[in-house]
Amino acid sequence: MKKKFKRLLIGISVFFIATGIIIISFAGLELTKQTFLLTKTMTKSYKADMPQRKFTVENKDEKIQIHRFVSGEEMGEVIIPSISLKYPLIHGTLEEHLEKGIGHYAGSVYPGEGGNVIISGHRDTVFRKLGDVNMGEYITINTSYGSYTYKATGTRIVDKDDRTVIIPSDKEMLTITTCYPFSFIGSAPKRYIITAEFVDSSAEAKIQANSN
Repeated sequence: MKKKFKRLLIGISVFFIATGIIIISFAGLELTKQTFLLTKTMTKSYKADMPQRKFTVENKDEKIQIHRFVSGEEMGEVIIPSISLKYPLIHGTLEEHLEKGIGHYAGSVYPGEGGNVIISGHRDTVFRKLGDVNMGEYITINTSYGSYTYKATGTRIVDKDDRTVIIPSDKEMLTITTCYPFSFIGSAPKRYIITAEFVDSSAEAKIQANSN
């Protein structure tokens, strides 16, 4: 009787372990699939407005000509002092890019180029504290050609298929996206969005003021 009971317990344990592995694997595949589909849609949305290979930005009264980054290349870093966030910004939003840090949507504009700068990251890694960002707080993107500061102005939660967050803008702004709810297990049904207005390209004073 004891041996049968022991075998039963072992069987139940193996079942639950196998089920857990299947669920985790499925969630990973779904996340990769959603990232790919969103990136594909993003590229189509910007196709008509796709910028040229080079562009010019003005940084401290100096015009700088910028060569565009290639997929997977590090563009700089994203800093949000209020939640102690500081991660590399990678050009692209494929899974291999998001494993390195925060992804910049290929096809959206670069910081300083004028338009909707769109970045994204996983809710359980780089953006696990994103929900703690309050309105009025500063977000800085440091790049190889300059620093750009934005002020959080709004948040919203949208369906995962909502594409209004990735539309171009006629003015400089920042859009941050991640999956939602933050604690959801598996393929999250929503997206958490932060929108931020451009402040200026001299970030140091703003960061210092926000951290005091």
